Amino acid sequence: MDDFKNIKNGLVLPSIGYADQPKLIEADNGTWVYTITTGEGAEGTKNTFVGIALSRDLGKTWSELKRIDDSPFESSYSSLFKTDFGRIYCFYDFNADGLNTDDEIEEADGTVSRAQRFDMGFGIFCFKYSDDNGQTWSKKRFEIPMRDFDIDFANPIKVRGKTRRCFWNVSNPFALGGAFYHPMNKIMYQNGDVLYRTEGVLLKSDNLLTEKDPEKIRWETLPEGTKGIQSPAGTRISEEHCFIPLSDGTIYDVFRTIDGMPGYTRSQNGGRSFDAPRYQCFADGTEMKHPRAANFVWKCKNGKYLYWFHNTNGEEWGGRNPAWLCGGVECDSENGKTIKWSKPEIVLFSEDKKEGMSYPDLFECGGNYYLAETQKTVTRLHKIPKEFLSGLWSEVDD
Repeated sequence: MDDFKNIKNGLVLPSIGYADQPKLIEADNGTWVYTITTGEGAEGTKNTFVGIALSRDLGKTWSELKRIDDSPFESSYSSLFKTDFGRIYCFYDFNADGLNTDDEIEEADGTVSRAQRFDMGFGIFCFKYSDDNGQTWSKKRFEIPMRDFDIDFANPIKVRGKTRRCFWNVSNPFALGGAFYHPMNKIMYQNGDVLYRTEGVLLKSDNLLTEKDPEKIRWETLPEGTKGIQSPAGTRISEEHCFIPLSDGTIYDVFRTIDGMPGYTRSQNGGRSFDAPRYQCFADGTEMKHPRAANFVWKCKNGKYLYWFHNTNGEEWGGRNPAWLCGGVECDSENGKTIKWSKPEIVLFSEDKKEGMSYPDLFECGGNYYLAETQKTVTRLHKIPKEFLSGLWSEVDD
């Protein structure tokens, strides 16, 4: 295989111990801004935090990894977004009350349990921002309100006498029609399982793109009604939603399930409602295969699309080696634009079959394409040859 496909040939990015969900963005002055969920323990354990580092030499060297939030309580699962006026936002989960595994969780039916982790909700979703290209960040964190859905009411849990909501995010925000959108995954906790049931929603702000006073930013939770985006088969898992805008304003969403196939859906009205979910297919109509793993879709600067998945079925967490890419181009459907997907090609692999790469981020800079990925302990950045991507797109280009 081509040398670039071996994950060991990638550039190692900063982290300590556990490493998850790398994100990269280019500041207005050319600095690369990088965030990572990291910590000395394993995934979900105490002292997890969102770290941030900067590079001024195209990723060759990095500044010291620093906490985005100086609180001793856990922060996790960050995303980055830059406005037209240069402000960089970092969004993340925050364990605002310092909950821990000694805390009892009271469920609606009287069951008392204990969560094994407090990095997925139980606290607040919030942001900080930088107006100096990532050098410094606002001292204050700003909470983003989320409207309750049926999934929240189904098992209203309490910790320390306060009703708690569970949630997390893995993918990137986007702008559409003058509004800002941020993905979110809602969780129903049950009997110690922090991922018992899940569904997808969008957090929308109609003024974040232009409003410079963070206290004045407005939020609403979509879709309308009290049900989020669910699995095509109605099974209990619909999570790690990844949304992108198409050229006609359609919002396209892919997500993982436990059905052995990835789900997708679209909205033609700015996220107020979504089509009935389906399983993701190649251009010839063949359904794709995918385990319970992150599958991401990205819109490239050339107007074409890339889709990361694992091309193997399974109900749970395995099957993350190798990683595959499809190339996509827009096409017309019965109700607006959709994406026509090429047959897949392996983009990254590990010679260690037990090692699975996941939670990728696509980063474009200077006409080059980079993929960041993690195996939960090491995060790497890979430069993907343009010729490889052009070959994917050529299969579906009309």
